[in-house]
Amino acid sequence: MISINSLHLDKDEKKLIRNYCLFVLNKFVKKAILNKAIIKVEIVHEDDLEYYDADDLRALDAWCQYAGIHNDKKVFRVVLNVKHITKSKNPLLKFKKILINLGHELIHIKQYLNGEMFDYVSGGVRYKGSYFERDFQMSLEAYFDAPWEIEAYGRELGLYKMFKVLNGEYRLK
Repeated sequence: MISINSLHLDKDEKKLIRNYCLFVLNKFVKKAILNKAIIKVEIVHEDDLEYYDADDLRALDAWCQYAGIHNDKKVFRVVLNVKHITKSKNPLLKFKKILINLGHELIHIKQYLNGEMFDYVSGGVRYKGSYFERDFQMSLEAYFDAPWEIEAYGRELGLYKMFKVLNGEYRLK
């Protein structure tokens, strides 16, 4: 189940965001696995959040959080910064940065759902069979060298462009 929550979007805008989520996740996650997940997407202003989350939103613009298992379903929360919505009348341009950030976070959800990634209480991460100490959190260079981030950053723009093609608004040259 995918839910889109925002005080800042209308019904059609929420539908666009939900369709993008389905587009991305259906490319990478089997339906049976996706049916065992709850994904809550929030598009918020920093004033909508508790102070500690507002600080993260200012610093990160988006994040994904695995919230554990509830009723036999893996629960994820994706938070996106509403400030990245532009004034364009074209919905795909209006939400371009939101969709690119969302694509990045959905790749992380894919990594968790497909068993490619696992977080340890110690702060370490197992990714595709290899263990990584929490050092990746300690510096920008280590963060960008983390293979799960390389995958997410490597796919985010291409996913947006493929979605535009699907919606007839982008042509490869």
